[in-house]
Amino acid sequence: MYANVNGWRFNEHKQYTFLRKFERDLLLFVVNFDHISADLAINIPSHAFDFLQIPQMDQYKATELLSGKEENISLLPYKATNVAVEGYGGKILKIKL
Repeated sequence: MYANVNGWRFNEHKQYTFLRKFERDLLLFVVNFDHISADLAINIPSHAFDFLQIPQMDQYKATELLSGKEENISLLPYKATNVAVEGYGGKILKIKL
C-alpha cells in the first residue's frame, strides 16, 4: 500500500498490506516476507475511508481468519493501525462494520 512507504514501523520491501470490502465486511490483509516478527504500524489513507465507506473508530473487534483469534484494532485515517505479525507469516483480519 503506497501510504506506507518509508514508514519506521513498516518496511515496504518486507511487508505488504491491502484492504477488501464486501457489504459490511472489511478484510485487512497483512503479510510479512521477513524472517523477523514485526509490530507494524499500517497507515490507511483517508480516501480509503471515503471510497469504502469505512466508519472511523478507535476500536474495532477483528477476527483473524487464519487462526480464529480475536484482536482489537483501530481504523482511523490520522492514526496508524497496529498489527503484530510473525516472521514469514500473515494475517487476514475480518472487521464487521
